[in-house]
Amino acid sequence: MWAIGANDVHYTTGNDNSASFRFTGTGIDFITEKFSDEGQIDVFIDGVFVRTVDATNSTRLAQQVVYSQTWTSAGNHTIRVAKRSGTYMLVDAFRVQGG
Repeated sequence: MWAIGANDVHYTTGNDNSASFRFTGTGIDFITEKFSDEGQIDVFIDGVFVRTVDATNSTRLAQQVVYSQTWTSAGNHTIRVAKRSGTYMLVDAFRVQGG
């Protein structure tokens, strides 16, 4: 289940829940919060697992780019992020480059 917080932040508390975003561009940034209640997040591009990112931090850091990828030319892509651990996974934004 996904919820929207007071400031339009999308979040989930369920492991294996995911968010996807289709876009056209030369790059993508996944922007989230880092804090002690965040955890591991798996990142997939075009259906292929890319890496696990860590969103934990001892102090709250808002709107952090935790994953970024670029390509040499614009194309159609999908990014999917999936919660693996922690209490929350937040999605502040997906920022498209060269769209």
